[in-house]
Amino acid sequence: MITEIIVVNPDRPEEYAIARAAEVLRQGGLVAFPTETVYALGAAAFNLRALDRLYQVKGRPRQRPLIMGLDSASWMYRLAIDIPETAVNLADVFWPGPLTLVLKRSGMVPNMVAAGGETVAMRVPGLASVRRLVAALGMPVVIPSANFAGEPSSHDAAGVLSFFDGRIEMVLDGGRCGSGIETTLLDMTSRPPRLLRCGAIVEEDLLGYIPNLEAHK
Repeated sequence: MITEIIVVNPDRPEEYAIARAAEVLRQGGLVAFPTETVYALGAAAFNLRALDRLYQVKGRPRQRPLIMGLDSASWMYRLAIDIPETAVNLADVFWPGPLTLVLKRSGMVPNMVAAGGETVAMRVPGLASVRRLVAALGMPVVIPSANFAGEPSSHDAAGVLSFFDGRIEMVLDGGRCGSGIETTLLDMTSRPPRLLRCGAIVEEDLLGYIPNLEAHK
């Protein structure tokens, strides 16, 4: 397999690049692309064969669920149920951005995305190119980091290719990622909400909205 590389402007993405990447995803291919944190390895979230292949290519344990990237918060109401008001408020404030919310999943979410669990993790990425890609595809895209499981995250296209050259269909080369820090992961199904991973959005940023926030031990 030859991995196609297309240069893209992450903030003002070229129409050709987005259309081509969406077509690759639609056909079950894997596409790596930058987010505002690290490079992600994307697959169409409702394509089970693509999801299976993503787990294989990454060497990702099947018991680890995948984060879903959305083009807008409207998807949250289709992918989740029993959404607390606090989650809606956080989405209004921090999306698009590096905050991942864990919610009780609806029947629309494939078991493979949720790793058989009852929850789903989702966010609206900060880069316009990712949101445009999801919109062009017409469905969410799973966005785990573009690296082998257990290895450092990729911050540029060269890092992605060091793992996946010849293993995936496409890389959208948007230059070096902004922060290089992974998303903050917040479990909204627990009472009180629980901070599972502190990332680009720090605990202090959230306390104004969740005064009783429980930090992961």
